Amino acid sequence: MVAALPFRVVRVRGATPKIPDSFVRMKRSLLEGGDPRRRLHDHLRSRPTTMARELYDPSGCRLSNGFLVRRFLHRDLEHFMSDLFEAIVDADGVPGPPIELSRFDLFHAHLVVGQGPGAGPSSSVKGEEEALFLIFHAREYPKYCEDNFPINLGFCQVGSNLEVDMHQDMNHRNFLFISRIREEGGSLWLVDLGGHEHPENVVYGLGTIDESSFGTPLATIMCFSKDKMRRSHRMRRRGRAQRRKIMVEPFQTDLCE
Repeated sequence: MVAALPFRVVRVRGATPKIPDSFVRMKRSLLEGGDPRRRLHDHLRSRPTTMARELYDPSGCRLSNGFLVRRFLHRDLEHFMSDLFEAIVDADGVPGPPIELSRFDLFHAHLVVGQGPGAGPSSSVKGEEEALFLIFHAREYPKYCEDNFPINLGFCQVGSNLEVDMHQDMNHRNFLFISRIREEGGSLWLVDLGGHEHPENVVYGLGTIDESSFGTPLATIMCFSKDKMRRSHRMRRRGRAQRRKIMVEPFQTDLCE
């Protein structure tokens, strides 16, 4: 549980998606007692789905710990999650190369419950109460470059054309969506690690914030393009949220205990 955020955050400019009732119900269920990892399953479809095509690559890249993932029970909750990913892509004023939805850039977020800060009116986050967090990591697999990004990230980096400067651009790769227990809405923030000594919960060079420092991680939420899975004229005519597929990989818990 965190008492305060050890870094600066800036409110994302642009429209934050409207929160559906299904998200509010899930948030209250996860925050109002009991084991949140068990309660999360009440908001997921009972039947797992196999998504090997999106999560695995012939090169050996693995974006998931297993073949089976879940879907949210309510479609409007999936659309909301998709809209949050799109809001980050559309955000103005983010330093570095434009963020894109792809397996090399932005494709996942971590769902966390914790004793977290609330959103204050200034460029910092103030206050403290129970909250539901989504921690988004963009710029996940940049292209290897001897001068600007001399870090080998393994199979999932192969084929990347995402060029970044590890000393500048990776300081602005984390986004936070925070929804406190007593509010109906939420707020989207860009984490700014530039000009500050990185705290212990940040991976040097990659700028990755450890999601467990916010509280209890519940799941990884992944967003992929349906256009890349099934290129049909009908699919391309749909709205942006309907062209994305949201998948949930819950952290392991023994539901039989």
